[in-house]
Amino acid sequence: MSQFKLMDEDSVSVDSTLNRYQNMVEIKGAVFRPGMYHVGENISTVKALVEAAAGLTEGAISQHAVMHRMRADRTLEVLSVDVRGILEGTAPDVPLRNEDVLYIASREEKNQKQTVTINGEVLYPGTYKYAANESVEDLILCHRGRRPDSSDLQF
Repeated sequence: MSQFKLMDEDSVSVDSTLNRYQNMVEIKGAVFRPGMYHVGENISTVKALVEAAAGLTEGAISQHAVMHRMRADRTLEVLSVDVRGILEGTAPDVPLRNEDVLYIASREEKNQKQTVTINGEVLYPGTYKYAANESVEDLILCHRGRRPDSSDLQF
């Protein structure tokens, strides 16, 4: 390196470093304060993590949360976690490890995924929120029926 010299029009590029944290976990989804938390004296279990995140939101699906955990060989493991049972004391608490990610789904997210897509010979094709008991005919009629130039559709 002592003999290396930069010349006019040389370009030097330095990439960013990877953010690797020691003793950090993350909580996502239906909690009031999602984010990264330091695992230590105050936060060492799932119950303590949920409490640090200010608790569950009203729509939380807490009986089946998902924890992603990195194994020693750097492969990913998924654990099912009964957060409701842990908080109520009916299920054993789960100790946290560095890089754990706990995801708690919400009913709102579950309902958002219920969509139906209509394309083709309708005036307003697109993706719409699913309604219980909605038929194909209902869907077409709600989105302004057939285009005037389309052939007759059979139901």
